[in-house]
Amino acid sequence: MALTGTLEPGDEDLVGFSARGPAQTPLGSGILVRVTWDATRLSDVADAYLKHYRLSTGDRSERERAEDYWWSYDVVTDGVTDGSLPLDVIDVLIHHPDGDDSFRGYVAAGPIEDALTHHPVSYGPMIAARCSTDATWADTVEGVWLNDHEWSALPEDLRLRIPVHSVTSPPPPGKKARAKKASKRQGSRSRGPSPADRR
Repeated sequence: MALTGTLEPGDEDLVGFSARGPAQTPLGSGILVRVTWDATRLSDVADAYLKHYRLSTGDRSERERAEDYWWSYDVVTDGVTDGSLPLDVIDVLIHHPDGDDSFRGYVAAGPIEDALTHHPVSYGPMIAARCSTDATWADTVEGVWLNDHEWSALPEDLRLRIPVHSVTSPPPPGKKARAKKASKRQGSRSRGPSPADRR
């Protein structure tokens, strides 16, 4: 969604996704915009985010078309990084009817991981609560990779759900450390040292 033209005071509803989440955000024109996350906006962002993901992994012409949906990636990434993204946005992403395991893995490695890395105190308990009542959330957070320090900042019930990926930390009681294999998004490059590097 591309918006053009000059914004005047009162045009806030026309701005839509130019702001970073529900907080007031200054735009280039000096106007502060407050984005409200109603069901339509949630759906529009989720649809565009999925289209961006799928096109980004396609051939050259598809990757070029992915730029048309870049705004959705910015909205989600900026919102989760500054802590203003409602968890409902991530919920809609992982429950998208056209999303598959690969897309949920992309969301786990992107917005969920960023939320837990940048704002574990605010997002951690909310994500733990979703995981305790929703199997899709519980399965999706297993794709999150955190270092020891980030992992230890999470609530205990969430730490039990997120596998330990560090070679220096033992897994929590009842969990085994998962092998560090690359996701589809990473290609043949994994996030951690290979077994040969650990020797």
